Amino acid sequence: MDKKITVSVITVCYNHAKGLKHTMKSVLEQTYDGMEYIIIDGGSTDGSRELIEAHKERLGYWRSEPDGGIYDAMNKGLAKAQGEYCLFLNAGDYFCDKKVLDTIFADKNNEEDLIIGRQKFYDGKGRLSVAWSIRKEDINERFFWSNTLPHQSTFIKTSLLRELGGYDLHYKICADWAFWYVAVVERHCSLCTIDTAVSLMEKGGVSQNMEKCREEMATFLMEHHSEMKKEDWKDISERYSEALMYRRATKTALSKLLMRIAIRINKE
Repeated sequence: MDKKITVSVITVCYNHAKGLKHTMKSVLEQTYDGMEYIIIDGGSTDGSRELIEAHKERLGYWRSEPDGGIYDAMNKGLAKAQGEYCLFLNAGDYFCDKKVLDTIFADKNNEEDLIIGRQKFYDGKGRLSVAWSIRKEDINERFFWSNTLPHQSTFIKTSLLRELGGYDLHYKICADWAFWYVAVVERHCSLCTIDTAVSLMEKGGVSQNMEKCREEMATFLMEHHSEMKKEDWKDISERYSEALMYRRATKTALSKLLMRIAIRINKE
């Protein structure tokens, strides 16, 4: 019988006891027995530490102390991870159901560096939605000019993340995007996409500030392509985002019909 794959689920948090409680419940209820759970708290004063301590016997590791921000905390969790894969499920995010890890890893021989699942989220009207399915063949350099991978639903080979030095703390908002870029575009890591909905992402967060995200992404791309200026990359990012939205908007038959109607109205 093949050896069971081990998974380290890492949660970082700071003064978000309500979200942390929800996240911890979803992780600790997982039926998969090859999981370890790590929590890195930034020295919370809202009861988060007490919540963690109440469940410490079920944790692989935990720490509550000041840190340098979300990616510093994620790197601290990475340093303690024992699993072959790691998944960052931060306070407020949670697994879609109790059998997510069983569905993905039980009786399977996963070997890819990245295993990319589906992401659920609440839209602007409070409706639960599932993010667009990402196809493996679409994940290339141009993909990252305007897009990213869902860190709450992407399992990463722990050895790969460590080999690349963890998350670059120069980036306050998009260090995970920078890691995806280096791993996929420059290192050509192996990956696969699966149709399983892994987690539900909490609404809000610094990474959803698109202007700041594009600023950091442009800085990164300029450093990796010195012939281009930051403003050029910001313009490219915006244009590719618009093109991506258009492709998605015309994906279904109904959307295509609505798009044709909108175009006709605009011409009249």
